[in-house]
Amino acid sequence: MSDLRCPRCHYDLAWVPGQWTSSCPLRGTCTECGLEFEWALLHSPALAAPEWFVEHPVRQPRFGFVRTLARLVLPWRFWRQVPMDVPLDVKRLFTFVVMILVTMHALKVAERVITHVVWDTFFNSGVPNSWTSVPWWMEREIVLRYAFYPYDVFMYVDPDERSVGAIVDVFVRLGFLVIGGMLVVTPMSFLLLSTSLRRAKVHARHLWRAAAYAVTWVALWGMIGLGVTLVALVNLRMSYWITDAFYRSISVIMVSAAAIWFLFFWAGACRSFDIDHPKSVAFGMLAIGGLTGLVASVAYAGLLNGLFFM
Repeated sequence: MSDLRCPRCHYDLAWVPGQWTSSCPLRGTCTECGLEFEWALLHSPALAAPEWFVEHPVRQPRFGFVRTLARLVLPWRFWRQVPMDVPLDVKRLFTFVVMILVTMHALKVAERVITHVVWDTFFNSGVPNSWTSVPWWMEREIVLRYAFYPYDVFMYVDPDERSVGAIVDVFVRLGFLVIGGMLVVTPMSFLLLSTSLRRAKVHARHLWRAAAYAVTWVALWGMIGLGVTLVALVNLRMSYWITDAFYRSISVIMVSAAAIWFLFFWAGACRSFDIDHPKSVAFGMLAIGGLTGLVASVAYAGLLNGLFFM
C-alpha cells in the first residue's frame, strides 16, 4: 500500500483504501491535485503503459526502441497513448536517447560516404585519384573524417556573395541552429510557466521525459537525409539529383518539417500535462527556444566573419 501515489503530484494515497467500508471503488480522485484515476492503475502501473512502450514498467518489449520511434513519427498520437500515469524509467529513457544519437550518427556517416562515392564516380570517372580507380578502403582519411564528424556546421558567410544558393545556405544553416534551440531551450523555457505547471502538477520528471523524446527528431533527420541520397543513386537524372541545388531544396524542406514536428510534439505534450491552451503554450515555448537559437547562431556567424576579415 505504501506505493499508492498520485501519478501526477506523487501525493501519498495509501491511507485512502483504509477508509473504504462497504465497497471498493474502481475510480478515485487525488485529494491534493484533483486528478481522477483508476485504482487498478495505481496498484499495477503496467496497465497504463502501451505494450510497445520502451519504458514499460514491467517487461522489456520486443523491438521497443524501433516501435517507440515509429510512434513518435506522429507525436500527437504518441502522447495520447502515453499517459502521465506511466512511471519514469530513467535508465531506459537514457538508453533510448543514446540509441537515437547513435542511429542519427550512423545514418549521417552513410549519407556522406555514399554521396562522396557517387560524386567521384559520376564526375571523376577516369581521373587517376578518383574513387573509380582507387579502392574505397584506401581512402582512409576521408572515410575516417566522415566516420567521426559527418556534419556540416560551417557558418562563414562571404558578404560579397549575393547568389541565390548562398542566401539559401545561410537560411538553412541558421534554420538548423534555430531547430537546435527548439530542441535544447524549449524544455527549459517551461520553467517560466511556474504557476501553470504548479496548477497542473507537472514536475521536472515530466519535462525530462518530454525533452528526451524530443531528441527523436535527429534520427528522423538522419533517415530523411539517407533516403534522399539513396533516391539520388537510382534516379536517371543523377547529374541533377546530386547537385548542391537539390540538397539545398531538401534542406529547406527539412528545416520547415522540423519546426512543424516540434509544434505537434510539444502541443501533444502540453495536452498530456493537462496545461490550458496547449497549442498556444507550445507555440510560445518553441518561439523562445527558436529565438534563442537564432540569436546564438547569428552571434556565432558574426564572430566567424569578424575573425576572417580582421
